[in-house]
Amino acid sequence: MKTILETDRLILREYTLDDFDALYEILSDPETMRHYPKPYDENGTVRWLRWSLDNYERYGFGLWAIELKENGCFIGDCGVTMQSIDGESLPEIGYHISKAHWRRGYAKEAATAVRDWFFRSTDFDAVYSYMKYTNVASYSTAASVGMRRVKEYPDPDDKICYVYELTRAEWEQKTTDSMRMKGTTAMKRVLDFLKKAGVYYLATVEGDQPRVRPFGTIHEFEGRLYIQTGKVKPTSHQLAANPKAEICAFTDGAWIRVACELIGDDRYEARKSMLDAYPNLRGMYDENDGNTQVLYLQNAVATFSAFGKAPEIVEF
Repeated sequence: MKTILETDRLILREYTLDDFDALYEILSDPETMRHYPKPYDENGTVRWLRWSLDNYERYGFGLWAIELKENGCFIGDCGVTMQSIDGESLPEIGYHISKAHWRRGYAKEAATAVRDWFFRSTDFDAVYSYMKYTNVASYSTAASVGMRRVKEYPDPDDKICYVYELTRAEWEQKTTDSMRMKGTTAMKRVLDFLKKAGVYYLATVEGDQPRVRPFGTIHEFEGRLYIQTGKVKPTSHQLAANPKAEICAFTDGAWIRVACELIGDDRYEARKSMLDAYPNLRGMYDENDGNTQVLYLQNAVATFSAFGKAPEIVEF
């Protein structure tokens, strides 16, 4: 079984034919399927599964089975399928949750992850959800993940269908707004990540040639993040000519990139604070040696990334 996405509580994976019994329990339930023309019988459930498997091959996406992380329990599905919506073939986010697990936020959690996957992994300019006008839970979920109602139209089966849409531009704006974090909270998160990683890589520029080397010092002093080097080192000369730099680190399946300017601080107190935090450096450096240099991050923008998750951007 191929895992596609993970959230805090859920795993979304590809269907297999072995999911028949669990899926049939959902699709055959009259209350769960009351907004469909009728519940599905055994043959209809098999068609649902084979349709999903075919979509994986044809489009690279489809409805994915949802399991609870805590116990592996199958609770429904969520994903993207191509649907005929008012005569147009459009990508639609669909979600179906077992009634035993309603009202716990699982549909929103899964649909949010699918939405982000969709815009990161495809070239479509918009994604949709459509539903019978009486399906309050469905259009409430669509709205909760950022969609807005853009039309309604008569349908032979559903009488009236509502159509919800989220464009790529709207998603990009919402994602940026919701994931930006500023100030000391952002700085603390960056500090914690770099300390946990232990080693990070610092990129500078020498003329038109990028230079990268491993670093280990990262220290908070008077509300700023500092690194340390020696004034005789090429790093110091490169930053004097061009203070723009980038830091990159990886740990536990996640990585960070920090774009910033590195500004020298010649104060004795700053140098001493750094060496007090890293006493093992005192064999090579001293706050009074004329060589020890500390620099703080300015205008920093950090991007946290991990496989299967949307990037998070913080500033400090």
